[in-house]
Amino acid sequence: MKIQNFWRIRIQKQQNARNTSASNKKKLRHCVLWFCGESERKEEWYNIPELAKKHKVYALDLLGFGWSDKALINYDAMVWRDQVVDFVKEIVKEPAVLVGNSLGGFTALVAATGLPDLANGVALLNSAGQFGDGKRETKTSEETALQKFVLKPLKEVFQRVVLGFLFWQAKQPARILSVLKSVYINSSNVDDYLVESITRPAQDPNAGEVYYRLMTRFMMNQRKYTLDAVLSELSSRCCCSGVTLIRGLVQPKRIESKSSIQKQLL
Repeated sequence: MKIQNFWRIRIQKQQNARNTSASNKKKLRHCVLWFCGESERKEEWYNIPELAKKHKVYALDLLGFGWSDKALINYDAMVWRDQVVDFVKEIVKEPAVLVGNSLGGFTALVAATGLPDLANGVALLNSAGQFGDGKRETKTSEETALQKFVLKPLKEVFQRVVLGFLFWQAKQPARILSVLKSVYINSSNVDDYLVESITRPAQDPNAGEVYYRLMTRFMMNQRKYTLDAVLSELSSRCCCSGVTLIRGLVQPKRIESKSSIQKQLL
């Protein structure tokens, strides 16, 4: 979480990845920064140890997801952009390839605009984001008293009840295990550590409220930052060598796309 222009960053090194990288410092080809999307965490990048044999690899949980703080703020694309930009400048301190899945892919694209000299490339895996004219003003009629004092509060109550139930259902260990086994082609990658990496953060007292804010204030209102605007800014400001778009062959089995980017880097 960023407080007074500083982030509190907790570093967790994978023992095998660290040892491999330390013994082959001169042979490392790229610096790669990975981040997941909504409802995911860095532990899902199970191939990091293998990648670390030839590359310097970082995996970052975006604010509100995984092991990062569940800050009660108004989540916005700029929040995650600032987190990634500051992480690259203060921790990585060298040009890196930004790789993101789903919302993480959109974050990678937006973050690259703030790293004109440090973004070597961007890889988008099943990326989120909408095309459209973000500058176009949408016509909004004046809110009536009925809408403001009756319909709007009722809508919020309904959303909280529905989303609250969906979040409670989604964080149950049995449900998580079932979903993971359905989306991982190789179910052997679904172990107790992976399941716990999802269930424990979901037990945070603020996790439910963060989910509600993400779904009602960010996911349903993405027109402010369209892909058209981000790509235009990226082409005009960034020295990024290119953008790679990857989509899994068998949806929703995301491992297809993650394996694809691993093969490209290797």
